[in-house]
Parts: sequence; C-alpha cells; structure tokens
Amino acid sequence: MTLSNSDISSQSQHDEIARRKARVLELIDAAGTDGSYDDEAFDALMEALKALCELTPVPAPLDNQAFIASPWKTLFASFGPRHTAGKTLVHDTLLSYQSFNKFPKVPVRVVALEQEIHAGTHEYNNIAYLTNMAGDVRASVITRGTYDDQSENRQRYDVTFLSAELSSDDGLDDDALRAAFDLPPEHPLAIDMKPARFHSDVAFCDDDMRVNYGSQGGVYVLTRLDHAGRSVNFN
Repeated sequence: MTLSNSDISSQSQHDEIARRKARVLELIDAAGTDGSYDDEAFDALMEALKALCELTPVPAPLDNQAFIASPWKTLFASFGPRHTAGKTLVHDTLLSYQSFNKFPKVPVRVVALEQEIHAGTHEYNNIAYLTNMAGDVRASVITRGTYDDQSENRQRYDVTFLSAELSSDDGLDDDALRAAFDLPPEHPLAIDMKPARFHSDVAFCDDDMRVNYGSQGGVYVLTRLDHAGRSVNFN
C-alpha cells in the first residue's frame, strides 16, 4: 500500500508529538532527590512543554469536551506565585490551603493530585490525596467545581469552585477522621464555599497526556486514568 502525502504528514506529526512527549517526561523525571528542580531543569521543562503544546491534536478543547472528560493524575505541578509556589508535587502544607480555608490550619502532607472533568455535568473537581503528619492516616480533600464552556478562547475552562470535603481513604468513620486530623468534634466534613472563580487553559491534550496553564500562574502535566472516577461517575 502506498501512503499519500497527507498520511505521511500525519504520521510525521504523530512521531514528532511522541518525541516531544518523551522529552517532557524525561525532564519531569529529572527532579532532584527531594522532588524539586533547579532553575536550568525547570526552564528546560517549560520550553519542552511550550514545544509540545504547539502540536496539540486538540486545539479547541471546549469543542471536544467528551475527549477531555476523564479522571486525570498529575505528573508535574508548578503551583504559581502564591503560597505553594515552587513546592514539589509531594509536599507538606496545611489543610486550609487545600480547602479554600474551609478546614483549619492543620499540617498535612500532599502525596498525589488528581482531577476529574465530566462533559455531561460540567463537573471540574480537584482531588488532593494526603496523610496526617504522622503518616498513618490517609484522606482526600475533594474540591468540587463546575466549568463554563462559553469562553471565546476555546482552550479556556472558566471554573467555579463551590465546596470542599474531607474524606477518609482508610474507611475511618467521621469521628475517627476528625480526630486523626485534629478537627473539632463537630466540624463539618463537607462545606459549601463562596464561589471561587478561576480559569485553566488546556494547551495540549491527546490520548494520555494533558498540559494546563492556570490563571494563578500554575503549570500542570497530567496523565489520563482508566477508572470509573472518585468524585464523578463516568459510567
């Protein structure tokens, strides 16, 4: 079979995307033993992401919402100029920072981040997997939001976060969960909040990788997960 010029061009672009993705993953893996990046490594990663985004197969994500919709795991996060600026993906922080100050300033360790986007319901939820500082209790903070798809910028998700909840990942009952994270006995574990509005630009997306640039200066690289969802029902 003879390939047409368009087939050759398509295969060439596919190969170049694969090469640039491999470079991004290589640079993500170049973190130091503490998970941080020196200036040279960080700048190289930012340049590699820029080059990758130039070849995104989905230039208008809001016109392809069903493709974007999925559970996603964060591979890299640079959180922007605020309180988490410069922190590694796994880092010590405060429960208040993970919940828009709906929970107290209790020290916790973030061990993983995920995000779930649902095209039908427009849910846009962030999940921070964490432990208490003793490391013997696991929990998640789920920040629930929705997105608007009317932006003229078809890469831009205008997101409004509406609530935060703390959920046990160890099957603890509510009282034991509160005790493990030094919460008052009657502190609610799911709290509505004053709507918090942000935007996030999906600059690259294909079958298994997504790159987002957030309104607060954050840069995120995520990989698609194959499961039914933690905060959203994808079935």
